Amino acid sequence: MLQIFFSTGNIRLVIIEIQMELGTKENSEKTITDKGVVRPVVFAGSQDIREYSSVLRHLMVSLADRSDLAALVCPAHADCNSVLCPSVELICHPLFKIPIFIKQNQQEVLDKLVKFKPTVLHCFSPSKAKITAFIAEQLSLPYLLTFNSAGRLYSRAIASAKNCAGLITSTAAITEKVTRLYSKCNSHIDQVNIGTFVEDTCACFSNSPAITSMVVAQDLKRSSQFESFLNAARHLAIDGYEFMLAIIGTGPASRKIRAMVKTMGLSNMVTVIAGIKPIRSVFEGADIFIQLDVDGSANSQLIEAMSVGMAVASSKDNKSELLIEGKTAVFFDPHDELSVYASLKKLLSKHEFARELAADAQQQILIHHSVSVMTNSLIDIYKNAQKRIKLSAEPYIESKEETDQDSD
Repeated sequence: MLQIFFSTGNIRLVIIEIQMELGTKENSEKTITDKGVVRPVVFAGSQDIREYSSVLRHLMVSLADRSDLAALVCPAHADCNSVLCPSVELICHPLFKIPIFIKQNQQEVLDKLVKFKPTVLHCFSPSKAKITAFIAEQLSLPYLLTFNSAGRLYSRAIASAKNCAGLITSTAAITEKVTRLYSKCNSHIDQVNIGTFVEDTCACFSNSPAITSMVVAQDLKRSSQFESFLNAARHLAIDGYEFMLAIIGTGPASRKIRAMVKTMGLSNMVTVIAGIKPIRSVFEGADIFIQLDVDGSANSQLIEAMSVGMAVASSKDNKSELLIEGKTAVFFDPHDELSVYASLKKLLSKHEFARELAADAQQQILIHHSVSVMTNSLIDIYKNAQKRIKLSAEPYIESKEETDQDSD
């Protein structure tokens, strides 16, 4: 309804708003019909929003820079502020966290995406696989599945469904496992490394008079994982090394880890805190990044730490192609207190060596994990998805193996 106000200024404002709205609609129609333009919809769970917010943000911003519209489907309770940019449409799913409303939740997403007119769907989380496949079936669109963890996998039925146009992996180790497990699927597999920006300066020991700062950033799942590490930190302190250690994360072991810190008399130099956003700002002021947990996931926090120039000390069990012993990181046995002690002592006592590790790590990130390479690769995959899709006359059949949880 058009409302006309008696004020001349208000009439002029209404006319301007109508012109802007008509221009937006015209540009939108042009975007849809222009050859090569993509309108992706990314489906992400709350855990993915938390762990890969910078990755999703880089992708959304890059699409906006290209004048390609995008939409994000995620739970209503997820913290999306660090992901969204003005041109991205946010759609909440599930809208109602009650099992009896599954159909209503699906229809709500479908109705909004019909208006959005997407060209491709990108499922970023196994918890969103079912709704992604449903929307793809209803709209006759191709969809892609991203694997950021070797542990959180999609059912083979989803990966081989008629609308599945491809599988995307984020590390070489995940690619190897996905290739082995989904060898019978017709879906094409592409590896796209997580992208980030590399700082011009190196954070490691850049402020020599300051006390050395070390950071552990991970989910706090098991307190036993920290026992040898904290004992090593205690012996370093006894031997006269001055440092501050921040353990950043949440999880069931948080309380026990805090109790261990207090019992060992480390409260004045070790602090356990919940997640900080943006965590990159913390890394920019720190010297050493310590990786204890190596669960096979694409570690976005490790990549962010390396990109700002932190020296890395990692569990020897890691499978990251970025971590090379003596070149981009030092390794230790997380269950051996002496091994942890020796690795950290090497970094704390040899600042030039630590800075060389950090600088070489930055170069590796620049070569293999740039934002431009990541986004261009994904956009190319989006464009090719429709070509890859192999439509079948058989209807889509839901499998009992589905990993999707409508409550996520």
